Amino acid sequence: MSRLPAALLICTFAITPSGCGQSGPQLGSVRGTVTMDGEALANAVVTFVPEAGGRPAVGQTDTNGRYELVFAQGQGALVGPHKVRVTSVAPQAPAVELSEEEALAMAEAAENQPSKQEPFKDPIPACYNTASTLVKEVGPGKNVIDLELTSQ
Repeated sequence: MSRLPAALLICTFAITPSGCGQSGPQLGSVRGTVTMDGEALANAVVTFVPEAGGRPAVGQTDTNGRYELVFAQGQGALVGPHKVRVTSVAPQAPAVELSEEEALAMAEAAENQPSKQEPFKDPIPACYNTASTLVKEVGPGKNVIDLELTSQ
């Protein structure tokens, strides 16, 4: 009787990862509410960027300031510390139904005039977005992470 099949079986179990049915990175579900000066912050984008590297998780607040994070491989965020960024969504002009002639006339007029529209300035202070100082820990399981911002 050969010992080769038994050795192969032992090697197979030794290199097979444990954690039955668990694949991919460990995630924790994350939801919460974002407020600015005590008021719900609607239509803001909340981004959790893992400090150890990896893909960020993103959510958008509803009219009550509530958000829930989504990760590339499911709901939640990677477990561990995250730099948190909160940014406003630039307001969009309402859609208007134009005929082809009206659209061409507007495009031609726009080409001949310099833009008078100012670039969007986020009302959320930079310390919460472009220069964020917010750090939050995501644990395994369910996480409720409320973000209380001030306009300073």
